[in-house]
Amino acid sequence: MATISNITVSNTTSTTIAGVNPNRSHIIVAAKSGKAWIKLQPASENNDICGFPLFEGEFWELNLSDIYTGEISAIIEGAASGQVSVTEY
Repeated sequence: MATISNITVSNTTSTTIAGVNPNRSHIIVAAKSGKAWIKLQPASENNDICGFPLFEGEFWELNLSDIYTGEISAIIEGAASGQVSVTEY
């Protein structure tokens, strides 16, 4: 069963968009509005080298073969805030 979340992300502080989940088998992250910087690290860490940009309308998908089960965070670049959608299995 999938869990779908729509999360508002700001441009000042990283936001957790998916918590640690050792049972994660698939995840899809989509930038709904704004350019999001997706980071494979906790929101409390401030190291952008662990991330990548996701432009509005783009999505990133991981499946069982290369799944990351740690915390995923995001911050918006440019605009004051934006929306990120997360579908996790």
